[in-house]
Amino acid sequence: MSRRAAELSGPLTLDEARTRLGISIPQASILLSISVSHAYAMASRGELPCLRLAGRQVVSVPGLLKMFGLEEPS
Repeated sequence: MSRRAAELSGPLTLDEARTRLGISIPQASILLSISVSHAYAMASRGELPCLRLAGRQVVSVPGLLKMFGLEEPS
């Protein structure tokens, strides 16, 4: 999904992200208020919790929440 496509579908909110296991890098960039290219650079450096699924990178929502101390209590 391109950043433009993500914007057209409306910005992904943190509450919406919490309902998913993974989000695209462009969606993560919107949540983090950074550029898409910066988010891809962070992913390539291992600074974003990404998984490779079917040839594409997916940002792990539980991993992203944990990075910011926002994980759901057990």
